[in-house]
Amino acid sequence: MGRAKSVRSNRQFPRNIVAALTGNIRPTVTNDLRFGFTRFYFWRQAVPPFPQVQGTNIALDLAATLLDEPVDVFVQRSRSQGDNQQLYQFSDNVTWIKGSHTLQFGATARIINHYHMCEDKVVGGMSALIGLLDAGAFFTVPAEWRPPTCGGTLQQNCLRSADISRWNRFYAALLGIIDNVSIMMTRDADFTPLPFGTPLMNKFRYQAWDIYASDIWRVRPSLTFSYGVNYQVQVPTKTLDGRLALAVDAATRKIITPKAYLEAKRQAALKGVIFNPTIGYMPIRMLGREKTVDTDWNNIGPRVALAWHPRFASGLLGRVFGARKTVFRGGYSLTFDRLNLVQLTSIPMLAAGFGQTISVQGPKNTRGEPFRIGVDGPAPLPVAERVTPPLIPLVPFGELLSFQADPTLRPGMMHSINFTIQRELPGDMLLELGYVGRLGRNLPQSVNLNSIPFFMKDPISGQTFAEAYDALAAQLRAGVMAGAVTPQPWFENQMPPIATLRQLGLCPAATSTATSCLASRFTSEIVTGLLSNFWLNGIDRFRRLAGLPPFMNAQVQELFFRTDGGISNYHAFMLIFRKRPSHGLQFDFNYTLSKSLDQVGSVQNSAGFFPSSFFPDLDYGPSFFDHRFWQCGGGWRSCSRRHWVESVRRS
Repeated sequence: MGRAKSVRSNRQFPRNIVAALTGNIRPTVTNDLRFGFTRFYFWRQAVPPFPQVQGTNIALDLAATLLDEPVDVFVQRSRSQGDNQQLYQFSDNVTWIKGSHTLQFGATARIINHYHMCEDKVVGGMSALIGLLDAGAFFTVPAEWRPPTCGGTLQQNCLRSADISRWNRFYAALLGIIDNVSIMMTRDADFTPLPFGTPLMNKFRYQAWDIYASDIWRVRPSLTFSYGVNYQVQVPTKTLDGRLALAVDAATRKIITPKAYLEAKRQAALKGVIFNPTIGYMPIRMLGREKTVDTDWNNIGPRVALAWHPRFASGLLGRVFGARKTVFRGGYSLTFDRLNLVQLTSIPMLAAGFGQTISVQGPKNTRGEPFRIGVDGPAPLPVAERVTPPLIPLVPFGELLSFQADPTLRPGMMHSINFTIQRELPGDMLLELGYVGRLGRNLPQSVNLNSIPFFMKDPISGQTFAEAYDALAAQLRAGVMAGAVTPQPWFENQMPPIATLRQLGLCPAATSTATSCLASRFTSEIVTGLLSNFWLNGIDRFRRLAGLPPFMNAQVQELFFRTDGGISNYHAFMLIFRKRPSHGLQFDFNYTLSKSLDQVGSVQNSAGFFPSSFFPDLDYGPSFFDHRFWQCGGGWRSCSRRHWVESVRRS
């Protein structure tokens, strides 16, 4: 036997060079000039899926997650991904002392060249031909092909109801029956198909410029006033290869922006009208653009701070604050976030167009039977066709997921507020009390254009979907049989007639209303609140099969857009009690009582959606990382019991 070899490797080669020149132009003027170069190289190399069985022409996925293969075909484990980033940074800072003023001003320029490669779209395919041997979406095992279902008494050679699905999947995998053959195909800048196996690749350039000016003014020995302003311009990434596509209205070729799209959908739903334009994907250069998002020229950040060291010689103020023993400090600043290169490079590359999942679904052999690989010959392969832009994903759900950055994305901002009182105490001790506030605004967040408009009104009855759904769910949860539920006007008026649904084989013969039909087919989804599945695979699917227009986009299941508009609020009270070194003793005690609130609960690089993209504040509340209490003592760290319990509970 040969020596086992690793199927994965992770290589990282960071490089840093820094050069600085500091000089005194005059006794009161100092100049600091710096240059920096940073190279970030990350390459995760994996063995791509390949034909592992003699006589086959594709990699095989056996019953998806139920069985393992000699070489992994699971996307997140078998993909390769790489980044080669080069950052050049120049900065110049001048300090000028003039009387009671310390003036500082300067500028920084950052230029980033970024190459990114990936072999997958996270979900929905990767750049290798993979055949799924399974009873999945496109192959169903007929009942006569499997043992009978066990009855109430103990029987032999029968299947329990809970085992039927697993038996079907093992059966298909064992016989080599193909459910589908898929691959993520890539295209060039003009939508020319590239050879199978070509990963997603793109080169970007990003620039950012900062200038600032500030003054520390010592108004009096006991009073210092600081103020300044920063101006920031971020020129978002420019694609050097042009392999990016933007979502457009296929009829008008107007670029889709998520806020405008969701607002139009909201207004239509409130009137009981359908807003569902056909979506297409256009190469970015055909739209007269090269940048993923527009440049924001309005990032002006002021800052101001005050420190006061008063002298109260006598009276009540003297006893409370002492003579030169108390310092009051307060400040405010507005700062802007740096645009994350993930949302400017990686996310836009995953839009449909340059990386598209194509497949052969439920293939048949020459006799019209389910295709068995190895028995009926090599697997049929999908065909990469050249399309004339815009590329329009097929219905239903030609793409499972499309990522894109909002072309109007703006940097997030942070309002920082603080106020502290520091009091010197006898025995070389200090006590400091303070407030810290961090108010995040316009933060990066993610929305789904296929978010369910649960407030949609039925124009005939005036009932909303939410009202109909709540009434139906309440009955099913109370134990009412699906066939006996009360008809709800929204379902009766918005769904096809029950006779049509029965004729299409979508409803059991015993159901007499559209409401009872939906209750019978989607009892679990309705009771447990799986609203998206109930709407997309029930309401909209039934309408499509009956020839009615769906409410939601049926080309892409999840229309993911990275946009802005998120908010967060952090408020904290802090206490510091410190003894400075004396007589061989020192200690430090810190305590913080805080609360962090936001709309999603996670940090800004989370890929999760708002619970409802129409109502970002629907789940506004404590962040996942919120810790109400935090305290620690000098030389060792300890947390309050409540903090520890909350940490364990969250983990």
